[in-house]
Amino acid sequence: MFRKRNTFLGALFLLAAVGIFLFCLTGGRSFHLSVPLTSDGYDDTSFLSEIKIMKDESSWLKTDNLGAPYGTDRSTLLSHYLKTDIDLLCFFFVKLTGSIGAADNLTFFTLIFLIALVSYLALRSRKIDLFFSIAGALSFTFLPYLFFRNELHLMLSAYYCIPLSILLCIWIYEDDNFLCRRYRSHQKAEPFLDTKGEAAAGTGEELPKTLGKAAAKGGFLRYRRNWLAVLFAGLIAFNGIGYYPFFTCFFLVIAGISKSLKDRSFRGLIQAFRQIGLIFCFLLVEISGWIVSWLRAGRPAMVQERTIEGVEVFTLKIARLFLPPFGTGIGRLDQLLDSYKSVEYANAITESSEYLGLIGTVGFLLLLMVLLLRFERKSKYGPLTILSEMNIAALLYGTLGGLNVFVTLFLTASVRCTNRISVFIAFISIYGFCAVMNGWADELRTEGGKRAAAGKRVGLAAIYGLSAVLLLAGLWLQMRGQSFRNEKTAVKYAQEQEFVDQIEEMMPDGSMIFELPYFKYPEGAMRVSMNSDAQFLGYLHSSSLRWSYGALPYEEAAILNEQLSLLEPAELLPALREHGFSGIYINTTGYTVDEFLVLSEEIERLTDKKPLVSEDGSLYFYDISDHKQDDIHGGD
Repeated sequence: MFRKRNTFLGALFLLAAVGIFLFCLTGGRSFHLSVPLTSDGYDDTSFLSEIKIMKDESSWLKTDNLGAPYGTDRSTLLSHYLKTDIDLLCFFFVKLTGSIGAADNLTFFTLIFLIALVSYLALRSRKIDLFFSIAGALSFTFLPYLFFRNELHLMLSAYYCIPLSILLCIWIYEDDNFLCRRYRSHQKAEPFLDTKGEAAAGTGEELPKTLGKAAAKGGFLRYRRNWLAVLFAGLIAFNGIGYYPFFTCFFLVIAGISKSLKDRSFRGLIQAFRQIGLIFCFLLVEISGWIVSWLRAGRPAMVQERTIEGVEVFTLKIARLFLPPFGTGIGRLDQLLDSYKSVEYANAITESSEYLGLIGTVGFLLLLMVLLLRFERKSKYGPLTILSEMNIAALLYGTLGGLNVFVTLFLTASVRCTNRISVFIAFISIYGFCAVMNGWADELRTEGGKRAAAGKRVGLAAIYGLSAVLLLAGLWLQMRGQSFRNEKTAVKYAQEQEFVDQIEEMMPDGSMIFELPYFKYPEGAMRVSMNSDAQFLGYLHSSSLRWSYGALPYEEAAILNEQLSLLEPAELLPALREHGFSGIYINTTGYTVDEFLVLSEEIERLTDKKPLVSEDGSLYFYDISDHKQDDIHGGD
């Protein structure tokens, strides 16, 4: 009871610490809850449009307010089905608050608390000391990975399931009863949050001969870890937009192979593939709507294209695991770091999110020593062998020119960003550090007369003191110069809202707006300095208008709008009127200066009207609703 009480109090302390960090990172009272952290026309803006569909429609896959004039149905786009956890959270918060930005922010902050709590409980479930569990959870929660993903890749910021993935691997490696149809009844599975020990649960020890066959009485569902296996499989499958389930299955295979080689049997592989089967079943449930929509539509399913070139660009680089991406504050050292960054691929710099932190770095090196020196570890050190093997396997898979090339060539190129396996390496390494420190501390406490009491205190103080220094210095390096402040975004957001409000005052409800330049959706190529999803901005701030962007490539609206965008203004305006459009919305960042001058002068001449212009001059709107076709051509 005392240990469980300590675990509960430790969780409260951890959540309070995370709350304080977030208060500081967001700027406290100056934070605008209803304004998203980012909305720069990339994946962040695209996901905001999905939240708006959740707010406005009964489904987050269909709307008539995008893809005008015919609307859009995204039910055949696979990526929209692989982030169920995020969709459910956003749906809850947008219905609760009625604000798109607030739903985005609250989902993101909820994920941060979840990461801290799950990683802490996972460590505590492995008998890790309260201090080391809190330190490990804080280090894992505020990885640079979180700041790079942010709300730009909200579904990847949801890495709270990774500790559960690693726990499953450890249970396969240690526990002969795990995921077996029958288990030996005297070996009772420990509950997930029992921190008293795990000596009775799946240590792989042989049964006493006196028990014989009579001991094998328990059924699959009477073994509590099997229930957790089902629960964890569902959480993992609904998380990480396909990346985290795929990497989890990779590590499960490694754990199964390692155990099978150790035991000289197929038990480990059988356990691993049973767990993979559970994850796959939940994945099928998750994408069942996509399968049904695909079969009903009678056309190719939408799977976003990936190439082998992308795999080599967004690959894991080992050096990045140990180089702080935000600098150190030490001039000479930062110059050396900058010199390395300057020779990297320009388009790979934004993916340099692999840094493990100081605790993770030390843990990685300790696990490397375990692997190279083939230490036989006592139970108090935890499963260091399998952790070290999984770390090396992750490097072999994810690094430039690694095993991922064969997966890309012969299986799929969809899992292209192999640097994202770094967050698994981070938790494995942090766990390794905590297990070693915890083991050393336990040895000092139990040595008895071999060491004077004063010497014990000094040794323990050194262990905890070193860990505290690594934690504080590591957090500083992990978060240096970063924030979740959104004051600048709030100014831009307000300007966009004011511009769209002015359009809505001019136009009747339900009016259709044609957007230029035309972009393919999803993932249209950047044009000049504009990313394709910036065309969602009008829709995000609108409550009564319909917008042309956002239809899938095979939909009638996308085909029509692409054809219309190729017309010269003299032909475009009457064609737009013919199809029911009442206005033209232009984002000037998608044009060169000369291109836009020619376009705008011609539209002004044909409409004989001055455009509505946003405060920063980047957005233009032309009302074409009150011009007849012969007026547009100039009349007699």
